[in-house]
This record gives sequence, structure tokens and C-alpha cells, in this order.
Amino acid sequence: MNNPLCSIRLLLWFLGYWILFSVSGFAQPAGSPIVKGLFFYKSDCPECQKLQRDILPGIKQRFGEQIVILSLNTADPQGGSLLLNALVDLGIPFSQSLPIVIIGKQHWSLVSDVIEKLPDVIRDGLDASGIDWPDISGLPGFLKNLEQLPENQKQTWFISARSGALGFLFSDMGRKFNHDPLGNSYAVALLIAMIITLGYAIFLVYRNSPGEIDLLTQWFFLILSLLGIAITWQLADVDHILQSQKTFGGSFENQLALLVLASMIIGFLFSFWALYRNTSKKTVIWQRWGIPLFLIIGGIAAVYLTYIEVSHTIAVCGAVGDCNAVQQSEYTRLFGIISIGILGVFGHLFIFSIWVIGQFGPLHWRGKCKILLWCVLMIGVAFFLYLTFLEPFVIGATCFWCLTTATAMTLQLLIAASQVSRSEFPQNFKRPLFPK
Repeated sequence: MNNPLCSIRLLLWFLGYWILFSVSGFAQPAGSPIVKGLFFYKSDCPECQKLQRDILPGIKQRFGEQIVILSLNTADPQGGSLLLNALVDLGIPFSQSLPIVIIGKQHWSLVSDVIEKLPDVIRDGLDASGIDWPDISGLPGFLKNLEQLPENQKQTWFISARSGALGFLFSDMGRKFNHDPLGNSYAVALLIAMIITLGYAIFLVYRNSPGEIDLLTQWFFLILSLLGIAITWQLADVDHILQSQKTFGGSFENQLALLVLASMIIGFLFSFWALYRNTSKKTVIWQRWGIPLFLIIGGIAAVYLTYIEVSHTIAVCGAVGDCNAVQQSEYTRLFGIISIGILGVFGHLFIFSIWVIGQFGPLHWRGKCKILLWCVLMIGVAFFLYLTFLEPFVIGATCFWCLTTATAMTLQLLIAASQVSRSEFPQNFKRPLFPK
């Protein structure tokens, strides 16, 4: 065995057998068959979520690159159009509920049928040299447009193999975000601003200097106001109005959106006047009237969303975002019972009542109401933080009416925090963070 020639012969013998096995079919050929299918779903469908998050990724993991499943949200115009074409071209009843999984000419809607039958259909298809995309009008053109997308965006349209819990969570969030990158970017920007505001509102109270508006607070408030203007600008669809592609105030919804935008601009200008070279007199005026101004803005949006929910009409949401996808999701009700829209209206009325008592009520109630207002707004912004997170990362769509309400409440929290000091809290709240 120490002979070099023996070692070379052994290596050649092993290499020969490897080549023999490879060409004999033990290695998978480059042009291996592929089964291609479609998955139609909607975001508020529990059965759809089960297929999307568990069943289909598991099947993808089992068959690897030999199965390709295109997932289509029927709330999107393209997904809805392809679903209609599929129902017509494949003879599927229009009463068929979602989800729908289509492979070739076969389709399933029940999760149990997908689990039981889909793996066998895939195996039979692979044995028969693969199954091409279903013969549906408009699908070839959609796939051609899909090929033009960057790879990271293109992959979000397809079911991926099941990975670890954390990896799947982030991949699913990325896929939802890429359904509307522009609209969801506004939600993410506001999400970051709300997180910062919650922490900063606690800092403003703890530093024990009510009425003092420092430079950082001024800049932060004005930047947040500009974000509010950008959000309501999109809500009112001003770009299309300026390009003469849309009539100015053509519908009631557009008039309402323009009113909200105008109010947000007035709020910014009022705040700029009060905070630029601010004096104690201007600060008092801003702290007193800033909250009701932004409360009106948020209240208008909350009332409109409640009207949409109660009347079951289609929301008008501007050129960016998809309010209807959000309104049709399962997250429009707290615990599946309480309407978020109605809760928002009553919340705004409650905040207004606290503000009125704090400004015009008995003197011994005014300090308590300032603290209560700060606490209620902290809870409100934290709740909106949760709702705003759901839109880009769970629902995959952003409602700009919702973002308007969230922005207005975040601005109110900053104003309320500037009026409260730690010394006004009960004695047990006075303890220092780091006792000596």
C-alpha cells in the first residue's frame, strides 16, 4: 500500500466508478423536470395563512427546486385579475372560496385536500417530465413582467422552503413589505418615529422641567410634522392633481383628504411660529391649542375609517397604499370583537374631554388631567405602534388614513409630554432611577 502506483490506481478506480454512477442517472440531470403551480390567497383568510406559512413551505422544502408555486394576493389588482381569469379558463365555480391551489388543470381549496393530494400530483408530474404553468389568460405576460424585477423582489412572489422560525418570520415580513415598497416605507418611517417618541416622551417628563421646549424637541416635532404632511400629501393624491390627471376636490373623499392635508400644514406653520425663537407666551399658546388642532386631524381620519367599516363601502386612499386591504384584514377588530375604527372615535372623544377639563375645569383637576392626558396618549401611541407594524410586515398593505391618525396622536403626545413634570406625579413616582 506504500507503493505510489497502487495509490494512483486506487484513485483512478474510485474516480471511474464516480463517473459511471454519474452518467448512469444516480446524479440528477441538469434539465430535471419541474412542476409549476399557483396559490391564490387573501390576507384575512385563516386557511390561506396556514397554507402560506406552514403547508406549502413544507412541500417546497420536500421537493426543492422541482416545485415552483407563485403566490398571488387577490387584494392586489393583478392577483384579482388573474383569479378571475383562472375561474373562467379552468371552469372553477365563481362561488369557490379562497384559498385556491392550482397545478395544471387540478385545483384544491381545502387544506386537508392540499396536504393529502398535492404531494402525489407533484410526484406524478415529475415522473411525466414536469407540469407547466396553468393555461390562464394574462399569466404569461405577468410572468414576463415578473422576470424584469430585481431578484430579491422577484423571490417574494414565490413560496419558499420552510426554514427556522426566525428565518421564516423575517422572510415572510420581507415578502409582505415588498407587496407595496413605497407605501410601506411611509409606515416604517412613522414606526421608527413613534418608537423614538415614546422613549422621548418619558425623558421629557422625567427631566422635571415643564414648559421648557429645548432645541431637540423643537426639531423633532417639526420633522415629525413634515412626515405628517408627506403622508397626507399622498393621501390627498396631490401629485396627480398638480399633473392635471385628477380633478381638484373631485369627490367627497378627496375633499376630506385635502382638508386633512391643509390642517396638517396649518399645524406645522403654527408649531413653527410657536417654536422658532420661542418665548414663554408662545410656548403656552402652542401647548394649549396644539393638542386640539392635531386632535381634529386624527378625529377626521378616525371618523372616516369608521364610516367605511360600518357602511362597507370602498375606501379612497390616494395613489399610494391600499386602505381596503387593511380594512378587510382580520386586524380591524380588537380580540375579534371590538371595531378598531369605533374604538378610535371614542378614544379621540375621551382625549378631547380630558383636554377640556385640563384647560377649563376646576383648578385642582387641571394638573391631574395633564398627567392623565400624557398617560392616555402614551397608551394610544403604543397601540398605534402595534397597528402600524401590522400594516407593512403582516398585512402587506398600508392605510394612509390610519397613518394620518397615528401621526396626529404622536404629535399630541410630544405636546402633552412638554407640559408634565415628574414633580406632579404621586410621591412614589419621585424616586430617582439610580438611587445613591
